[in-house]
Amino acid sequence: MALRARHGILLLTLAVALALGGQGSAAEGVRYRDEVFDSVTRTRDVAYGQAIDEHGELETLELDLYEPTGDREPLRPAFVWIHGGGFTGGDKADDLNAEIATRFAKRGYVSTSINYRLREGDYFDVGDPRLPQVIAEARHDAQAAVRWLRANAAAYHIDPNRIAVGGTSAGAITALHVNYNSTDPGDSGNPGYPSDTSACIDISGAVDVALMEQGEPPVMIVHGTEDTRVPYDHALNIVARGQEVGITVEFHSLEGMGHGVWTQYKEAIIAWMADFLYRYVSPPQPVGGVAAPPRSEPDAATTGGDSSTGNVAAVGGVVAGGALVLAVGVLGVRRRYFAGRR
Repeated sequence: MALRARHGILLLTLAVALALGGQGSAAEGVRYRDEVFDSVTRTRDVAYGQAIDEHGELETLELDLYEPTGDREPLRPAFVWIHGGGFTGGDKADDLNAEIATRFAKRGYVSTSINYRLREGDYFDVGDPRLPQVIAEARHDAQAAVRWLRANAAAYHIDPNRIAVGGTSAGAITALHVNYNSTDPGDSGNPGYPSDTSACIDISGAVDVALMEQGEPPVMIVHGTEDTRVPYDHALNIVARGQEVGITVEFHSLEGMGHGVWTQYKEAIIAWMADFLYRYVSPPQPVGGVAAPPRSEPDAATTGGDSSTGNVAAVGGVVAGGALVLAVGVLGVRRRYFAGRR
């Protein structure tokens, strides 16, 4: 009898481990918000499309695919990350891009880091008359990557209704235009599938705000107040447009920071990204009928701030134009939520 009992306990334990989607050896935490998987499986240089480059030659577009190792979840959200580099450089496998894709795969996402058409040797300021065409090419390529995920949803256990996009600098500009211009899909590959996304991460980016219309997906912004490469006013314009048309905008304003925000704020930014995607892309986490609030701001050790100031310097909230506006000042970081009427 004791042997049979032990055998039954073993079978029950095995069944529980299988029911958890292969997460028996994963770290503790909340899936999609925390890094609950210990390792990821990366598939390199996956061709997701083709497009004509600036020299008139056909360029193969590639992505690196990251999945949580051992995951058995049948329908997983996906995240497309787009590297920066001024539309002239950068690569999907650069350290920061690989790290971001890895850390979101560890949270349970099917994440990708993509390459797209570049104009090597050029330099593009915001306002350059050539820039709209360059952005359009990058956007069309990124949209093809979104469609590739939908075309291969069954093979990679992806929920085609939960695909987020994000990027930094030129990648953020591209991501914003993907999020708010899905009706112009381009022809970089995978026709017949939608190009729309569920949410956008914008790290030091810009967009033609006229593209933002009521009912479109939310966006999270991180932008330095002293950014001269992509001026801070572009972030403020997105916030204002979000309030005008009822799009949810989460805004993290970095006091005194320029265009390069990752060195000092990498851990904070990744935490903000995780919280934002957890609320708007992963399964809803209702709290009193609204999206679950984010975790508290990272402490001084994370952000490089002065711990003597305490974690929260100021909190205030008002209602403006029918939208909730919450401002929080934390260790030199101003965070605002503009809950759009959706």
